[in-house]
Amino acid sequence: MILSDLTANHNVVVVTLSQNVGEELQRRVLMEFPEMDDEFYESEEEDENQPLVVNKVLFYSGKMDDRRKKDLSRVNTVWSHCRLLIYSPTIESGNKKFLKFG
Repeated sequence: MILSDLTANHNVVVVTLSQNVGEELQRRVLMEFPEMDDEFYESEEEDENQPLVVNKVLFYSGKMDDRRKKDLSRVNTVWSHCRLLIYSPTIESGNKKFLKFG
């Protein structure tokens, strides 16, 4: 279902309780859609000198690197380019602000 939704140009969000499941899903999607592995840069409104690195497939877990952690302070910008968002319970629910996704 996830692959068919992505093929149909739908954006997809997957919540998983397993780091391994998230990593495997990300790997399989990038094998099927290698163009989604491309990183591109977008200027951050607040600081034009600090380009924002954006991926079309994002996976957030307890083992994410510092760059991925920074994404969480600017989700409206980062997630607006995302096609597949995968996250573990590291991301808490309850943000009352609307987040633009894809």
